[in-house]
Amino acid sequence: MNTTGKFFGVLALLVVGILSAGLVSAAELEGPFTFDADHNVSIGVEVNDVRLDLNDRKNIEKSEELETLVTFRFTGADAIENLLIEAELTGSGRDRDDIREKSREFTAKPGDVYDEKITLNIPVRTEQDIYSLKIRVESRTESKTFLYDLRIEGDEHALEIRDIVLSPENQVQAGRALLAAVRVLNRGEYDEENVKVKITIDELAGVSGTDYIDEVEAEGDDDDSVTSEEIYLRIPDNAKTGQYTVRATVDFDDGDDFVTKTLPIFIVGSEEAATAVDKPRTIITIGPESATVAQGASAIYPITLTNAGKSAKTYTLVADGAGFATFQITPASVVVVPAGESKVAYVTVSVKSDAVVGDQMFAVTVMSGDEVIKQVPLKAQVVAAEQKAGDAWDSVKKALLIGLIILVVLLVILGLVVGFNKLKEEDDEGKEEGGQTYY
Repeated sequence: MNTTGKFFGVLALLVVGILSAGLVSAAELEGPFTFDADHNVSIGVEVNDVRLDLNDRKNIEKSEELETLVTFRFTGADAIENLLIEAELTGSGRDRDDIREKSREFTAKPGDVYDEKITLNIPVRTEQDIYSLKIRVESRTESKTFLYDLRIEGDEHALEIRDIVLSPENQVQAGRALLAAVRVLNRGEYDEENVKVKITIDELAGVSGTDYIDEVEAEGDDDDSVTSEEIYLRIPDNAKTGQYTVRATVDFDDGDDFVTKTLPIFIVGSEEAATAVDKPRTIITIGPESATVAQGASAIYPITLTNAGKSAKTYTLVADGAGFATFQITPASVVVVPAGESKVAYVTVSVKSDAVVGDQMFAVTVMSGDEVIKQVPLKAQVVAAEQKAGDAWDSVKKALLIGLIILVVLLVILGLVVGFNKLKEEDDEGKEEGGQTYY
């Protein structure tokens, strides 16, 4: 019996405690305030477990969210339908942000106590300042606003990495330099001194660089945002082609705290970079693209192939057209052009004696292996056979003269290009021998 009595005694105390807690919560409501002609409302508000007061300002620690609990009770003759609660944070520190949320709609019965939880998401850039929390209780026809003053206080020490600036920005070659600068923003209440900024690449062990920022002033001061000096990183020569992760780490508060931020960078490996540089470049120049040729006569079209790459290249020329003529390529349809040189192939078009008079089209395809480098459309103006003695020979002489001029011009241009590249390579070698080279 004694044990049973003790059990029911403890249970009774628990029930009384729970009821008492409910009564205390209801007793803490402020009001009543007039809501409409038939109803009054009493209200209480908590933010992050801090009870707010309509008459006194409260301090709230800055966080990513403000968990707002609105407790209220209506008095009146009947229930109020389609009620909702809206919470809005306003003040000088949030001129660019709309910080507000609404509850669901519900029905409130007179005398009952209701709790509505509303979460306000606070942007990181929200400053430490004095704000007003507006709690609006509204129905379809009436509305009542309650205004609570509060001060949002930030962390004593809080730095944020706003940006990582890379040069070159998105891609760098193996063996070259990568420069990184970090912009740091102080969100805390105190100045930060001797801030350490370190740059690493996750996938490349041993590749790192460090800089120190003397001071970053507290949030709201003139120099609360500071950018580090450029930090030099050298990408290893043997780095493979692929996506890498650049990581910035900022140590502050005497090394007791740190923040990190990452940014992707694409590295082109030395082998791929060499392939890209050495990729053969072909310049194709056509002499006259149109010639006048008589029935039963021939015309010649010179095609100049210039190899601007660093190794010899083999080209294949194929002529194709309708049945108005036959085609021959001299000196051969396969042309080998050494690096830095030009060669001319001649396409001879022999028009059949019964070819239709007028414009006839055909094409010359230039290939290297299985790759089609260019397809050149050409035209033959076929005239009657009695005109061939003069017109055809004039056409041939004109074509040869133009081809010769083009060849001379190309050789001059090619010589300039090769000379310029040679000077550039010598200049790059001189810079590398003199010290660090930045790209």
